[in-house]
Amino acid sequence: NTVSKYPNESYYAMEYSTMVWDPRCYNIVWIGKGNTLWRSTNGAQSYDSIFASPDKGAMMEHIVIARSNPNYMYVTQSSNDLRDGKIWKSTDAGKTWRAVNDPPVTSGSERRVSNIAVSYTNEKELWLAYRAGSRSNKVFHSVNGGDTWINLTTSMVEEETSSDIIHQAGTNGGVYLACDRGK
Repeated sequence: NTVSKYPNESYYAMEYSTMVWDPRCYNIVWIGKGNTLWRSTNGAQSYDSIFASPDKGAMMEHIVIARSNPNYMYVTQSSNDLRDGKIWKSTDAGKTWRAVNDPPVTSGSERRVSNIAVSYTNEKELWLAYRAGSRSNKVFHSVNGGDTWINLTTSMVEEETSSDIIHQAGTNGGVYLACDRGK
C-alpha cells in the first residue's frame, strides 16, 4: 500500500500540517494540504476533500480530534496572503465547519501561526499557543470551544517563541508549552 497524498510541509516551526488518525478507527486519517482538509477512510490510499477555506492562500495546519467526543474537531489555518490565522471547528465529525472567535486584542500577524491542544475529557476545553504572539499574547485557554478566551500568558513566557502546546492526559488542565532554544 502507498500513501496517495502528503500533508503541508515547511521548514519553519509550527508551519506544517499534521497527519492525524481518528481515535475511533485506525484506517481514518486526516491531513491538511493547501487550504483544504482531507480525509481518508482506507489508511491513506485515497483522500476526499472535506473542507476548503475560502482563503485560497491559506494552509491548513494543526488538526486535533477530541478523544472525549470525536465529533469535535479543530484545525488551525495560517494565511500568508492575509497575514492572519484562524481556527476552524466542527461538532459533527467534519460535516460542517465554522471559524471560532479570535482571542481578544490579538492582531492578524500574531494569529498567523498557532498550535492548539484539546482536553482529553472535555471537547470544549482548548489551549492555544501563538508562535508570533506579542509579549502579552502567547497562550490562551477556552472552556467553551473557542467562543471566549482567557489569556494565560505570564512573565515566564513573554520573551519566548512557542513551538508546541500539549494537554497532559490525566491532569486537571495540565499543559506543556514547548519553546525555541530548548525551553
